[in-house]
Order: sequence, then structure tokens, then C-alpha cells
Amino acid sequence: MGSSSITCGAIALCLGLCISFVQAASCPGGSLNETAYCQSVNSSAAASALLSNTGLCLHNISEYACAVVVQGNQIMNSSNQLAELMACIVNNSAIADVTSLTLLFRSANETILQGGLDVFSNKVNLTSGLKLLFLQALWDAKVRNQQNFTASIVQPLFQTRLKPFLSVITQEILVCLQNESMDCSAYTEIVKGLNNVFSEMTSDTKSAVYSYFLLPFLQKNSTGPGCASMVTNSSAWLLMVFGQFSSLGQYVEFIQLNKNFSGTDAADLLTAVQLADFSISTSFNSTSQMSIILSSVTRKGFGPLTDYFTKINKTSSQMINMDVQTVMFNFTYPLLSQQFSVTNDTFWTSWFGSQGLLQPILSGISSDQLSTAISNLSCQNYQIIITGLNQIYNSLKAAGKNKSHYIVIKAYLQAQGNGSACVSGTNGSADWLLKNFASFRANAQYQDLVALNPNFDAINAVDLLSPQQLADFTINSTALSTSQTTKIFSSLAGRDFDNTDVYLKILQSNAQFNKLNVSTKAAILKGAWPYFINRTEVQWVNSSLYPFLVTIDKEVMISSDTLKADCTTYKNLVSVLNNRNTDFTINDTDVYSGIKFYFTTPVRSAKCFNITDRGEPWFASYLAKFIKYSSSNDILLFGNRAQLQSIANNNSVDISLIANSDVPSDVVELYTELLFEHSPSYSVAGLPPKLLCYARNAQSITTLSTQEALRLIGVVNNNCGNSSDNGGVSPASLQLATSLMSTITTFNSSILTSLGQQAVGLSVSQIQNLTSADIQSSLGTLGAVNGWNKGQTKALVSKLFNGNSQITDAKNLTVLGSLVPGLPSAVLKNVGADLLYNATISQTFVNNLLGASPVLQQTVVQKLVSLNTSPINILNNVPDALAGQISPSAMIFSNSLDNVTIDAINKKSWKPQQAAVFFENVAINTADYTKLSAPVIQGIGCGVANKLGVDKFKSLIKSTKNKDASLVESQLGCMGKAISKTGLPDDLNTYPANALLFIDTTLLNNSNCKAYYDVTSSANIEVMAKGSVKQNNVITKLLQCLNKTNGALTASDVTYTNKLACGMTQTVIKNSDVQILEVLKSCNGLSSEQLSAVGSVLQSGNTSYGSPSNWNAVTLKSLQTLPLDLDYTLLKNVNELDMKDYIQFIVTKYPSNTVKGKLTTLIQNFRRSQSTPSRRKRTVGCSSQDITLAVMQDATFPFQYSTDAFNKCLDYNVMISNLDVLANKPLPDDYIAIVKIKLDQAYPTGIPESQIQLLRSLARNFSANELSTMNITSVDTLQSLLNPDDPVWDNDKAKQIITRFFQMGGQIESVALNAIGGRYLCTLNDSQISSTVNSTSLRNAFPLNISSCNQSTKDLLYSKAKDAFSSNSNSTSTYYSMIKSYLGGAPTADLQSLANSNISMDIATFTNLNPNSVKNLTVATVKSLLGDNTPDLKDNENSTVVQEWIASQRQSDLNGLGIGLSGGLPDTTTATTAATATTAAATTAATTKTATTTKTAATPVGYIFLTAVKGAGSSINTMFFHFMKALTVAITVIVAQRHI
Repeated sequence: MGSSSITCGAIALCLGLCISFVQAASCPGGSLNETAYCQSVNSSAAASALLSNTGLCLHNISEYACAVVVQGNQIMNSSNQLAELMACIVNNSAIADVTSLTLLFRSANETILQGGLDVFSNKVNLTSGLKLLFLQALWDAKVRNQQNFTASIVQPLFQTRLKPFLSVITQEILVCLQNESMDCSAYTEIVKGLNNVFSEMTSDTKSAVYSYFLLPFLQKNSTGPGCASMVTNSSAWLLMVFGQFSSLGQYVEFIQLNKNFSGTDAADLLTAVQLADFSISTSFNSTSQMSIILSSVTRKGFGPLTDYFTKINKTSSQMINMDVQTVMFNFTYPLLSQQFSVTNDTFWTSWFGSQGLLQPILSGISSDQLSTAISNLSCQNYQIIITGLNQIYNSLKAAGKNKSHYIVIKAYLQAQGNGSACVSGTNGSADWLLKNFASFRANAQYQDLVALNPNFDAINAVDLLSPQQLADFTINSTALSTSQTTKIFSSLAGRDFDNTDVYLKILQSNAQFNKLNVSTKAAILKGAWPYFINRTEVQWVNSSLYPFLVTIDKEVMISSDTLKADCTTYKNLVSVLNNRNTDFTINDTDVYSGIKFYFTTPVRSAKCFNITDRGEPWFASYLAKFIKYSSSNDILLFGNRAQLQSIANNNSVDISLIANSDVPSDVVELYTELLFEHSPSYSVAGLPPKLLCYARNAQSITTLSTQEALRLIGVVNNNCGNSSDNGGVSPASLQLATSLMSTITTFNSSILTSLGQQAVGLSVSQIQNLTSADIQSSLGTLGAVNGWNKGQTKALVSKLFNGNSQITDAKNLTVLGSLVPGLPSAVLKNVGADLLYNATISQTFVNNLLGASPVLQQTVVQKLVSLNTSPINILNNVPDALAGQISPSAMIFSNSLDNVTIDAINKKSWKPQQAAVFFENVAINTADYTKLSAPVIQGIGCGVANKLGVDKFKSLIKSTKNKDASLVESQLGCMGKAISKTGLPDDLNTYPANALLFIDTTLLNNSNCKAYYDVTSSANIEVMAKGSVKQNNVITKLLQCLNKTNGALTASDVTYTNKLACGMTQTVIKNSDVQILEVLKSCNGLSSEQLSAVGSVLQSGNTSYGSPSNWNAVTLKSLQTLPLDLDYTLLKNVNELDMKDYIQFIVTKYPSNTVKGKLTTLIQNFRRSQSTPSRRKRTVGCSSQDITLAVMQDATFPFQYSTDAFNKCLDYNVMISNLDVLANKPLPDDYIAIVKIKLDQAYPTGIPESQIQLLRSLARNFSANELSTMNITSVDTLQSLLNPDDPVWDNDKAKQIITRFFQMGGQIESVALNAIGGRYLCTLNDSQISSTVNSTSLRNAFPLNISSCNQSTKDLLYSKAKDAFSSNSNSTSTYYSMIKSYLGGAPTADLQSLANSNISMDIATFTNLNPNSVKNLTVATVKSLLGDNTPDLKDNENSTVVQEWIASQRQSDLNGLGIGLSGGLPDTTTATTAATATTAAATTAATTKTATTTKTAATPVGYIFLTAVKGAGSSINTMFFHFMKALTVAITVIVAQRHI
């Protein structure tokens, strides 16, 4: 036979050869040469078997095939024979492959083949491999190239003969079946054949049938799309064209193949997935369709139902309307419910969970269905259903099912019992609420939640609760905290601000609202505050929050939230608080604290100042009645000066508010200043009295008529105080009075009398134009005026006496009243003592005399003393307040004092030098030390301890605690030594803190130091010498006690150390917490090193004062006087207005004598900083305001004037009329130079003495030569020029003043001596002192400090003093107290005498002794002289006196003191001789010459030198001294040895 074709599929399958497929129309196979194939096959035996029909299974199929090929198909004579051969293959008895089997089938007779297949078709249990083998062979042999695929052909082929093998039909065969000659009828017959073995096919084969044959064929246009024309019924069509393979199709494909396809008709034939697609295609818009679909789905069973909803969930996002959902759920639920009892937990998640299959239709669940579903569920599975329902809660709510479902939910939870429904497995109340209620919680009553879960915590679940539920929770709570309400409002406002309003309104509508306690209401306010205060609604304060405003407190007022309020809102808040009723709990001071916080954060933010643009009153709107708690400092923080001026805009409402009597005077003053700065010409005529008091800068004053001025003067007198913080009349009052006085041109007694206190504004020129008679007539008024300056009183008194007024009785004096200080001392010196005594009976006269100069006071007191010089009579004759002017020597009591005398002494105001004279007598005779007055205690000395004994002295020390006695270091040192003499006492707190500073600090250790510093932290460490050994010891021990060896104090450390911080070093200040500044700014006399450290800390900007670049007046004021001492570079950024405010503050608050010099420097530095070339502007005339008396009275004068302006605006006539005012102002040197020039112009022939008395510091600019020509005739003038409150004079100028006083006939009596003082007395040469100072004047004077004198002058003055006080030498303590200040001139013998008197000299006095006198004192003598103060030698060993004395003593003797002194002489005979020779002058050598000392005993010079230097210590100065001393010794020894 010829060659046959073998298919590529067979070759590919069986041989692994790659032959391309032919698509669709035909599938020609590969060719095979049958002859060639059979050449190698021995087919004879097989042929015989066929012929004999025996042993058929003994040969391979290839042999049978070749037998047929070679001998012809007749060799196979029956169908059974072929069937048996096929069976042999099945039984593995005959080996076959696709090629051999194909060759066999192709060669076989057609009838035999068909019959054989018919016989074999009944065979079962073929393996898939055998099926594939037979099918492929048959396909290649007979079917592949079939030309006509008619129904008649394919029907028996596919439905019978190929049936056993069709279940493994391949993709290649299916593709080949796409034959163009095939019509729909043939196709359907094939489908039937394939459908018959559908159940035997694998899923892949089924898919291949659908994808590679059925669908492609139906999609051919040539067959008519889908063969749909063959039937009209969709079910029949589906069965016909797909059979069971329809389950593999997609619903959309059916629609595409058959445009008339009806899913409804074919529902029962469609799979659940296809029905799902059908459902989706309908958009779920038909309940009837969905009924058919779901009916079909549910009939298919639970699995298809699962498939259906799985498809729906994966494919569709369409919202299904509620009716359809209900229909779908009603069909679904019965089948689903059958699973309830048999399912595991995952069932509930997969069906009812938030991602469950039922989600698209879960809204269709009814309350009954829900109840049934959850009735027997565990809490866990119930919560799964709740989660699923929560996903579609809004749909349920829209359908009105939320409430009915909630009832079911509540019932379920109630059924769980035990009052804790489904709590297990939840984490807190929020979690419990979410898991068990989810969104259905909105339908719950708060009481329901608590009933179901007694431990329900509403705050934990706050974000899940409705306003109603939170309101119910609030009402039912005993008390709520702020943290709880904060969470409530944060939650409500976070959802929607309106919720907060709803919540508050619900609360208020509750019948129990009024029973809410105050703390809960307060907590509600604080919680709500951040959300209401920032609302832009104008009337929020009158909204639902208003009932809670009654609980507003300071915490709310100063909160950061309040700070965010806009101006309108804040104004309304202030209005509500201003008009609040008694239900409000906040007090006015706390309201003001809040207001201040608002307007000063940040500082000077000028908040809401634009309100005045609308004509509204700023102060009334934002400070209201709370302004009474403000201060000028506060208001200065609201904005800068210019900004503040804009709100002080003469608004009548504000003016009425400020005029209220409760408003602080400094606020009224500031407002008035701002008012006239804003509106300079604003009329004072209608100004309320309180504001009028501060209208000193009102320009309209100058336009007043005399009558109007007098009217206003009456108003001022009746309404205005005039005192300042530092005593006396305030600068503002003086300036106003001066301004008012300037408007009156003519005075008479009537007008003078009507002036009252405002007469203090009279200028000297106005006074000089008064008549003596008018002054005499109005003395009652003028004498009652407070605040006269020296120039005024002198002018008034001078004018009065020029009218021949005589002092003939006491009334002449007392009627003068406050004019008494204007009396020349010479006048009172000529008045009888009795008259003065009668005058001093008047306390008013005494008080006025206290305002006079010391010269005038001493003149009066000396007169009173002269009545009877007995100390006891002096006590009676001299008023208590004037006792301080009694000469100390006059108070020497010769006898013991009785209680009456002691009581009299205790009532008087003594100076320390006076009290020292009689203190020992008082102390010895006083039983109760607590009765001793502070002035008396100031006389305590070291010697009294020796008289009283330790215990009594300690009692005396304790009595001084809490008494305002100004004790100095030497006194406190004695007290400290006594306190710690026997160790550190247990009752430290009973001793004065200052005295405890001077105890022996070596007694302090870790166990007792805290107790010590607990007491001494309040001490004034500045009583100790700055940087002294004792002060350093106290600070070092303090740091050790605090374990702060690095010196870094924390804020709490600073609080603990308190005032002791004033003694901290530069390093400690820099390293410590900035809180240390709060202590340091109150310290007096910080060292330059300390100030440098303070400056560094401030410069850092890391303090509460901020960066110096941002400092303002308030900053400076808060630093008190510290800015006056700081380096000016720290102040360079302070603007002029702020600096002016600060100067006004200083002048008003602090005494002039304490700050004047520093203010002068400040003004000078400021003006220099303003005088750069770019700023300097020279004008021809005065470009500023002319300097009048009123201008001078300004507290800040002359700050507002540059040097140039001061020169051009100061008329010398104004100047000479007001010298006293100018002299009391802080004038820089260049300003004083201008005054000097103008004085020279005014007085070319010399300044009158009356004017010289007013010059004070102004006189410093005169040369010594100019001073030598001045008229200095009176002690009044002398005292005025040498006033110790003024800057120190150069020695040559001071000497010239005193010399001129002598030249003009002045006598050095005690009053003059007191006026001169020790410092300036030391400027005189010895001859002047010898001729002018006598023992009597020295005795009657106060002790003079002559430490600045040269030694010869000290010697001279000591000699005179010794003579003066020699009559009292029998009383050691009295004598010592008077001679003490002159001991610097005492010789050795007198010191030795004092050493025997048990005086316990203090170390300060000792170090001021004559070194030459001291070095001759033995160690034993010095120890006796110093007594308990001997250890102080160690602390002062670097002083010259101590060094020279040590160098003169044997080291062994010094060692005997036990205080660690070194540098003494070695213990050798020669050394001792040499030392003696050195101190005995030239005669020592002669004495040495006659001595019996041999030459061999002489000590080598070098040895003496080296030995002396060796003990000298490490100080360079000390070593040099010892070098010189040793050299002197060496020379002396050389001389001595040469004479031996």
C-alpha cells in the first residue's frame, strides 16, 4: 500500500516531535512511508495469528499493522478480531503506540473497523492514557481528514464509536473540529456526544471543550451566531448548543451568542455564578427577576448559594435597593439558616462579617430573622454579625430598621445575664461598645449601657457616645474632672462643633441640671472652653455655655486657649465678668490676672488697640472695673508708649473709669501722662480731680486765669496726695504745683493762705517778690507745707527776717513749721536754751527740725545739753528723735543705771557711736535684754562679752534677733565667736542670722550644715567684707553642704541659699540656674566680678527677662536698681521713652542719695550713645522745651535734654533761682560744666554765700583756686559743701574749702568738726590741725574716721583725743569706745595698756594701728589685746600691720596661738639679738658691742637672711618685705660683729 499520513498531534504526543498545528478548516497530519515503516517489522507471525485467529495477544500491534499493510486488509476477517486486538492493548498483552495503532486502524476494512469499535464501545475502565491512545489513533486514521462533517456522520462517530475515548479529547482535536463544512445540526450531534461523557472529563478537558470548540464554533458568523435560530426557547438553546458545558460559560457570552437569551427562562440551567452575572446585568432592579434567580440558586443548594454571593461580592459594587435586598434575603435566609447549627465560627465571618457574602443584601434582614440568627450564638459570633450590620448601618437607618434591630441586640445582650453582657474578650468600654453595639449604640440610652455593663466607662468610650448619652452620663456622674470634660468636648467638637452646643443644651434641659455640683460645672467649662473661646460668634458668652461661666477661674483666664480669642470675643467676656452676679466663683484679682495675661502675651503686642479707631473706650472695654488691680507696669507691657498714647485718647468713658477711686494712683498717673502726650492741649478745667493730680504736663495749665488756677489748686489740695515711695513730696506733685504756681503773677496773704500744699510750687523768684508781712500773715499755711526744698525755705526765712521778725519766744519758732530748716544755725545759736527747750516740747517742731541740716540740729541739741550737762538731765531735755545729735562724750554715765534711766535710754534714737559709750553700763544693769531697743543694741562691743560672761552674752545676742539694729562686721564677729565658742549650738534658730555668719565654720559638717544654712539663708551676707576669708568660708561650706563643688546651683538651690547668693562668686553665678538673678538684683554692692557674671547671664537671653535687645521699661523696673550697675552695653537697645520711664521709676521709688550718682552715669551713657555724628544735631536756639522750674521738677530731668539742648534751653536766671533743685538732680559732668559757666556769667564777682549753700555737687566743677575765693563764713556753708551724701571731693579742693572757712573766721568747734568729718580733716596739714583742733571740740564731736590720714596726722589727732578723753580712762569700755577711731596714732605703750584692759579689740581696728607700734608688741600682748578676736589674725595675715608684726615675732611664739600663722623669726640666740637690734635703732649696736658674745658664736649673715626669708610665705609682697627685713638684720649683725 502507498504511504499514509500520521498527524502532527500524534507525533507530538508520542514521539516528542514539533510539527505545527493547522487551524480551523483542516488539520492535515504528517506523512509516513508505510513501506519503510514495515521494512523493519517482521509481521509474518502476526499474519498467521490473524489468519488462524489464535494467539492474537502474543504479538505487538506494529506487527499486526504491517501484516495488514503487507498482505492486505482481508487478512483481518472480523470486527471481533479487531476488538480483541484492542482488548489486548488494554490488557497490556500487546504493545502499541499511536503510529502502529493508527496504521492498523487506517489499514483495516471500514466495516470491520466500525464493527470492531461498536464491539469495543462496551469496554469500560479504560485508563485515560489508553483512551488518548485510541482516540488519537482513530482521529488520525479516520476523522482528521473527514471531508463532510454531517449529522449522519458525526452522530454514530461521536455518540457511539468514539464514546469510550471522548472524555480525553485534546485541545488539538477540538481545534480541528472547527470545520467549515460542519453545520449546526452536525455541531449539536457532536455536542451530544461530548455531553454524554461530560461526567468523565477532567475540568481542564471540559474547559478545553468549551473554549476551543463550542464557543469558537458558535461565534462563527457562517453558522449564524450561536445556532440560535434552531430553537426559540432559551433553555432548549442552552441544552442544545452547550449541554452540560454551559456551566463553563459566562452569562455575558450567552447574551452575545443569542440576543434573545433569557436568563429567567434558563435560570434552572444556569450556574450560581452565571445567575450572579445575570443578577448584576439586571442591576438588581426587579424583585420578580430576583425571586426567580434566588429561587433557582437556593434550589441548587448551599454551595451554589455560596458561589452566587461570592461572585456578587467580587464583581458588583452596585447598591441594591431595600426591596430587592429584602426579597433576596428572604430567599437566602431559609437555606442559610439550615447551616446555623452545623457551621463553625468561620461561617459567621464569611457570611455575616464586615466583608461577608451577605453584605450586599444584609440590609434586607428583618428583626425576626436577626433575632433567630443570633439567639443561640456565642458573644464572639454575635459580635461578628454586629460588625457586618455596622457596615450597612446607614441603610438600615434609612429603612427605619436601626431601632428595631437595636431592640433585638439589647434583648440578646440582656439574655447573656450577670450584668456584664459580652464583656469577656473586650478591651475597655469603647471596645465593648464597638463590638457589641457598633453604630446601633446611637439608639441606646446611657442607662441601658450601664445596666448591661455596670463597669461601663463613658470617658473610655467618649468618641462613640452621642451628645444625649454624654449628657446623661454627666447628669448621672457624682463629679467630673477637667480631664474628663476635655475629652468629652474634644470628641464632640471633633465630630461637629454643633454637637457641643447640643450637649450643653441637653444638659440644661435635664431636670437634674441644677443638682450638678460646682466642680462638675467648672470641669464642663474648662472642657468646652477651647472650642467656644475661638468661635467668631459675637454672642457666644450668652449661648449654651453661659450657665457654666459662673465657674470660670484663673486657670481658664490664663489658658493658652483664652489667648487665642479675638478682640470682640474677649471684650464680651470681660463685659460678662464685669457684670457678673454673685453666683460666679472667680474673684476680681483672678479676672485681672487673666486680662493681664491676655494683653501681655506676647509683651507689647498692642492687642485690640484699633478699637479706639471706632470711638470705643479701650480701658472700659477690656479692663473695666478690674483696672483697680492693675499697675502702671502692667499697662506698659500692653504696648509701647506710642501705642499706649493711641488708646488714651480722651474718651469720656475711659476718663470716668480712670477717675474711679479704686484705680491705683500709678495707673491714673500713667493714663494722665498718656492722655496729655496724645492730646497736649486737652483742657484741665473739666478734668476729674483724680486725673488732675497728675496733669503736670498739661499745656492748658499755662492758659489758666488766676481765678481758674486758684480753683484748681483747691481741687488738688482736697483730692491729691503728695508723698512718694521714697518719702517726701513726689516729683509729679512738685511739678504740678510748680506749673499751677507759674500761672499766678501776683500774691498777697489771702492768696498765699489759699494755696495750701500747692505753695510748695512757689519758685525762689516768686518768693523773693513776696512781702515780709504777707509771709508773716500766711505762716500758718506756709509752715504746714510739706516738701520745701532748701532754697525755698532759706528764701522764705530770709524774707521773713528781713522784715524784722524776731525769735523772742518758742512760738516764733514753732509757727515756722516746715520752714524751720531754712533757719541759719547762727540764728538758733543766739537763741536762749530755755526758749529752744520750750520749742522742742512741740513734736511738730521736732519733726520739722529733723528735716533740717545736721548743723542746725546739733546747734539746737547743744543748746539743750547746756541746760544741764548731767547725762540723766540730757535724757530728759533732749527729745527722743533728736538724741542722735548729742555728743557721745555727753552720755558717759558715772554710776550704775537704774531701770528708769534705762527705759529712757531705750526710747531714744541713738547712733552707734553714742550707744557704744554707754552700752556696757546698760547691759550690765539690764535684767531683760529683750527690752533693749535697736538703737541701743547698735552700741554692742566685743568687750561686753568679757563683762557679762558667755551665757549672759549669748542671751543678749538672742535678744537682738528680729530687731532692726544695724550691726557691723566687728560687732557680729564677736557675737559669732561667742555663739560657737563651745561648739555649734542646737538652738541655731534662736540667734540672729547675721551673727551666725561669723561662727567658726570649721564646726560645720554634713550632719549639721543644713540646719545651719536653714537659718543663715535669710542673713545679709553683705555685712561681711566682700571677698573676705570669712565670707568665702561661708560660701564654700554652703556649696559643700549642697554637694555643689562645681558651683552649679539649681533653681531650688538658689531658693534655699536665698540672700547668701549675694556672696556667690563670678563662676557660681555663671554656672547656676538663672533664678539666681532674682536674688542678686536685690543685693547691695555687688562686686565688679559679680556684675560681670550677672551681665553674662543676662546677655545670653535665657532668662525671664529675655534678650537685652528686647528690653523695655518694664524689664528694667523688674530688675530694680541692677541696670544702674550693669555695663551699659546691655542697655544700648532700650529706647528713649522706656529709659525715661525707668528713670522716673527709680527717682520715685528709691532715695536720692542711694541712686543719684548711678543715675548720673546712666544718663551720661545714654546721651553719649545718642551723640553719634549721625544723630548729633546742633541748633541755634533751644529746640526743646525751655527749662523752667516745672521742667526741672520732672522726675526724669535732665534725661530728656541732650548736652546741647541743656545748654541752650537753660536760662541762667532760671538756674540761679533754682540752684537747689538743680543740685539735687543727677547731672552728668558736662551738664555741671554748663551750670558752672552760667554761674560765672551770673555772678562775675563771686557767688553769694546763700547760693553757695545750695551748690552741693555742683561745686565740684570749681577749681581749688576758685574755691579759695568763695564766701565760706558759716558752718552751714561748710556742711553743705562737704555733705557726705555728695560725691567725694578731691583732697586739694576739700582742704581749700576748710582753709577758706578758717580764713573767713570760722572756728573748729564740735559742730564744724562733725561737718568736716575725718576724711576731709585728713586733708589738712599738721600745723593747721594743731592750731585749729583742740581737745574740747574733739571731745564734743562725734568720733572721726581718720584712717585716711598720714601717720603723723594720726599721731597728732590721737594725742589730742587722748587728752580729750583722759578723764574717762578709768572706765575701760567708755574710754575705748571714744578713743577707738583715733588708735591709728597710738604708741606701743598705750596699746600695751589697752591690752591689759580686756577690751577684745576687733581686727579692723587692729589692722589700722601704727605698724611700728604693733610690731613691738609680743605675741602674748596681742593675744590679750584681741582676746576672742585673736583667730582673726589668720584671716588678715596679708595686711601690712599683721605681716610686719609676724615678721617681728619668734615662730615658736606664733605657733603658740594655734591659728596657723607663719613667717616668724627662727628660734636662735643671734636671730633674737638681731631682731632686737633691728627694733631698738642705733643704740643696739653699741649694746651688742659690749656684750660677752664671742666671735665664734656669731651667726653667719647668709644664714640669718635665708632663715628669715624661708619663713616668709609665698606672697610676693611678703617675701619682699622679709627680704628687706632680713637685709636690715644682716647689716646690723655685720656692724655688731665688727665691734666685737
